Amino acid sequence: MSDALYIVEYSRISRGIVVLDRMRKRSGITALYAAPVCIGKYVIAVGGDVGDVREAKTEADGLADGMLSSYFISGAHPDVMGYFTRAPNRVPGSPEAVGIFETRNISSGFVSLDAALKSGSTEILKIWMGHFIGGKFCWILSGEVSEVSSALQAAERTLSGKEIAGSELIPRPDASVTALFKSSSASIMRTGE
Repeated sequence: MSDALYIVEYSRISRGIVVLDRMRKRSGITALYAAPVCIGKYVIAVGGDVGDVREAKTEADGLADGMLSSYFISGAHPDVMGYFTRAPNRVPGSPEAVGIFETRNISSGFVSLDAALKSGSTEILKIWMGHFIGGKFCWILSGEVSEVSSALQAAERTLSGKEIAGSELIPRPDASVTALFKSSSASIMRTGE
């Protein structure tokens, strides 16, 4: 797997499935995630070599009817790419700080997460995507206070204000709160689940 990522959201499930089929037929991308999410949207995340992912994006752009949002990330952070294919990281009992960032759509959520992870040394604790949260996206990172603060600032700089639903920093979070991140039915579902 290379490091290019393309996330696209459609207002109609049927349209999203057609677009995924056309992207797969046109390029050598890997479908990392494709599923309906809350409020009747269909979300697709594909990865692969930059050229293949650009081809997939070109195909999706040509089928823009019903497209709500999309983002192309060349050189995506390895933890963003890896989140689709491996188990989430262990939640520490007492991280120095956690940062919570919430976006109004899923594609902008991945872009903000990528920027946050590239800003310094933080670790993904949790991602909630679409299901049970009205089609929004929320990620939680842990690390040192300064690193988490920098990550949140990088995420905020990446998006327009209307795409951001919330941003919070919690220094010295209570262990019982971080334990809640270990189990949640609203956690991201990977392909094949």
